[in-house]
Amino acid sequence: MATYGDAVRIMFKRPFAILYFSLITLVGCGIGRYNPVSTLLYGFGTFGIGNLLDSILSLIRLSIGFLSKWNTALKAALITLGLLAAVSLLIGLAFSGLLGIINNAVDSKPKFKGELVWGIKKYFSRTAWISFKVLFFSLLFVIFAAVASVPAIMITKAWLGGNSGLLLSAVFFDALTAGVLALGLLFFRAYMFFWYPAALNVGKGAFLRGKRTVDSFFWSFAARLVAVDIAYGVYQFLFIYVQGMMGQQNPPNMAVNMMLFFVNWIFKTLLFSSLVFYVFLAFKTHREELNAA
Repeated sequence: MATYGDAVRIMFKRPFAILYFSLITLVGCGIGRYNPVSTLLYGFGTFGIGNLLDSILSLIRLSIGFLSKWNTALKAALITLGLLAAVSLLIGLAFSGLLGIINNAVDSKPKFKGELVWGIKKYFSRTAWISFKVLFFSLLFVIFAAVASVPAIMITKAWLGGNSGLLLSAVFFDALTAGVLALGLLFFRAYMFFWYPAALNVGKGAFLRGKRTVDSFFWSFAARLVAVDIAYGVYQFLFIYVQGMMGQQNPPNMAVNMMLFFVNWIFKTLLFSSLVFYVFLAFKTHREELNAA
């Protein structure tokens, strides 16, 4: 059985893959450095839970009202599909060569000159097409999660509004909704993650092959994925907190800000690249076990 340590060892044997991944992460960190999300998340502590729930419900109602007219819904659908297609092409261009290198690495194939360009030529169309479907299904999952959360949000809002008799109902529906969505998200991410190595190695029927691989060791993979989520969540919470505190300094400490940016860049590069290597290695290992069975 593949271990995370095995994936990390293979990863460090391909320093170019880490370097290339770091460039992609650098762009992501640079974009994240100048968007307002971190500031908004840090500022959530100043809002009451009731106000936050009101905002979520208002957003859901606004979205439903906006899409209730067929012409508006059609325009929104076309714009959304166009954006998904554009993003998918960018993902295919940026990641197809990298995924080709990772796929060769876990197959113990030797490095060769022009491996990145070779990967782009061979896997661009597959990576872009799979990315489009992954983004599309991810959007559907977000919509489903938002709609499924409405009953729990409304009951919790009513309880916060002073209806103490709804305490048990609020706890039950909140726990049920959170549990179902968390489990669903684990399955969803696992299937989406393994779709990529299956597409690169199998071709037709890639999703079913990736699903079959996931089903053969889902709980083991889920435990590792949850561990990665916890590590990332703890780190991100601390990073946003420290970044928010630094943002209140006047004048800002440039040395500290640069250090935070560097730490954020290195941490996300190693965490995400090791996860990708592990997914490809786990697919290879379990594919061989299933073929031998």
